[in-house]
Amino acid sequence: MVTLGSIFRNWQRDERGTITIEFMLWAPVLAFWFVASAAFFDAYKSRNDAAKAAHTLSDIASRQIEMTSAFLNELHVLENNLLPRVLAGKRLRVSSVQYVAADDEY
Repeated sequence: MVTLGSIFRNWQRDERGTITIEFMLWAPVLAFWFVASAAFFDAYKSRNDAAKAAHTLSDIASRQIEMTSAFLNELHVLENNLLPRVLAGKRLRVSSVQYVAADDEY
């Protein structure tokens, strides 16, 4: 005679479909991991590109004796070429400290 308890035990021991359930549990986690890793990689790549461009431009500027507007415009064009993926509207800021020997101050 088939009882409710035997039906439940048979259902509990049945392992058909376990792989499908495991896949349904892990698929969203793996999809999120894949998308997040691509986003973080792109963020670090952009940060690294900006740092390389800043070091390159500062190295070029530090070797100049005199800064002119034309030279700074060329540096800005170089920055735009080094960082093509950055949206328009970026600016180039150059700070200069000069020592005046007659006044003995910076």
